[in-house]
Amino acid sequence: MSPITTLDSLPLEVTRPLPAYTPRFARMALAGAGAILPGRDIPGAMLDNATLATLSERVAETLADRGVDREIAPSTESFPYKRAGIRQRALLDQALTTRDLAVAAGRRALEASGVDASTVQCVIVSTVTAGEAFPSLATTVQSELGLPETAVAFDLCVGCSGALIALDTAGRFLLGAPEGATALVIAAETMARLADASDRGTSMLFGDGAGAFVAVRSNSARIWPVRSYTDGSQGDRIVATVPADRENEPLYRFVARDGQVDVEEDKAARARLW
Repeated sequence: MSPITTLDSLPLEVTRPLPAYTPRFARMALAGAGAILPGRDIPGAMLDNATLATLSERVAETLADRGVDREIAPSTESFPYKRAGIRQRALLDQALTTRDLAVAAGRRALEASGVDASTVQCVIVSTVTAGEAFPSLATTVQSELGLPETAVAFDLCVGCSGALIALDTAGRFLLGAPEGATALVIAAETMARLADASDRGTSMLFGDGAGAFVAVRSNSARIWPVRSYTDGSQGDRIVATVPADRENEPLYRFVARDGQVDVEEDKAARARLW
């Protein structure tokens, strides 16, 4: 097994030169957008840095009392902001799922756009926390929002850059579509449910939320191109898995219930960000 690297030690910049690039402008216009934030637009709560530090300390004490022989780096109120510029993160209520975020964001974007839902030919959802292997979250969104059965719907599993790559994918799809054809693009995640509350390097970073765009095929409009590359050799920098040396350790998550944030043991799902 390769050495484990937490986000405390990740490089802060890419040092490899990028290849030459010729811009390709997408022939589409953004007709509407929508964002859904737990604790504001949908049940959930905000976890600020002070509360995170207090709950992290409780987790460390609990693990020590349960005989877990592992050094746990304590978080502080200032650490997340100094390290990543983060003051708080949103947590979705435990009674809801990524599906609720995606549907709400898609509905809000469609309402903001004013476009006829019957013109939607493509539904793309970028997520790594769909909750189910299949059916895809995009097909659920298509059904929930009453979008045409003639539309293609699929998920992308990309991670942090998912929203941009999904938008670029929509542009490529619409390139061969008639004027006025529409794509609904959504990025939705419940990453807090993968974060190990005892690991300050990841638990401080990840929260929950969703955003959506409505893109319309247009010969008169252009969107600045997405320039995307993948360095697969860095793929093991952060993973969601069960470390072999910790598979029997108790696992704690930050959770939101009834507008309040707490920490609970997760006795069912063992995968964690690492």
